[in-house]
Amino acid sequence: MGGLDLNAILSAGTAIIVAVLSGFFARDLRRHKKHDAENESRARERAEELTLSMNLMNAAYKLSLTTSLTLENEALHDTMLEAREAAKSAHEKYWAFVNSTVADKMYKADI
Repeated sequence: MGGLDLNAILSAGTAIIVAVLSGFFARDLRRHKKHDAENESRARERAEELTLSMNLMNAAYKLSLTTSLTLENEALHDTMLEAREAAKSAHEKYWAFVNSTVADKMYKADI
C-alpha cells in the first residue's frame, strides 16, 4: 500500500510537539533566571542598606549616649568628638548609598 505510514506520522507529530514544548520551557527558564538575578540584586541592595542603616543607628546611639554623659560630667571632649565623627561618617556613607541607588534606578528606568 503506497499510502502514508501511520507510525511515521505519529513520530513526526510527537517530535514537533516535543520541539514546541521544549521551546516554551526554555523561554520560561530564561525568564525565571532573569527574575532570579533581579531578586538577587535587590537582596544585595537591601543587605547593604540594612548594614549601613544599622551602622547609622549605632553611631547615633553612641553620639546620644556620649552627649548625655558629657552633659552629666561636663567632660569627655575627645569622646564627644569621636562619636560625632562616627555619626557623621555613617550618615555620609548611608546617604551616598541611597543617592547612588536612586541614581542607578533612575538610569535603568530611562533605558
